[in-house]
Amino acid sequence: MPESAPLTDAFAILGLPRQLDLKEAAIEDAWRALSLRHHPDRPGGDAALSAGANEARETLRRPGSRLRHWLALHGQPAARSAALDPATMDLFSAVAEGLTKADDALRRKAAATSAIGRASVAATELQAQLGLQALQGRLTSGLTKAVSQFADLDSRSTAEGVEAVLKEARTLAATLAFLEKWEAQCREKLLALATSAL
Repeated sequence: MPESAPLTDAFAILGLPRQLDLKEAAIEDAWRALSLRHHPDRPGGDAALSAGANEARETLRRPGSRLRHWLALHGQPAARSAALDPATMDLFSAVAEGLTKADDALRRKAAATSAIGRASVAATELQAQLGLQALQGRLTSGLTKAVSQFADLDSRSTAEGVEAVLKEARTLAATLAFLEKWEAQCREKLLALATSAL
């Protein structure tokens, strides 16, 4: 089996500390400075370094991706399955129900062959949209709560050592992966509902 390439450190590429609690503005500023310096259209620019900066930015700008990268740099793959807290499990059920209602509204609207038929589906479609918007709020709140734990993980990993927080970080990475996936699914269904009338 061939040996895998060493993992590139996105934090180091952008000149940022290897910590989870990074502000988006700091990531963007570091990326912009590096991109300007290495852009292939500039004298002395380097396409490979510019591409590396872009890839590092993409890795660090999303909290879940940043956490998974941080774990990988510490030799820990993110947990593929982890016990989710009860609030996240409740959210899972609500997301499944909301997506099902949206699919039903879209299916019914597509099957409607007349203006009257499409109008009769409007209430179902509106309820599905409102339900998904409420879910988006809950998902955003869950994501914010999860990301708020980054500062504590950074502080404890500095004080107690990285090993002390790895299990918790892996569980948090799994939670973030679910929340990000559900948020993207809800956003996609909202867009489908909004554009189905066009």
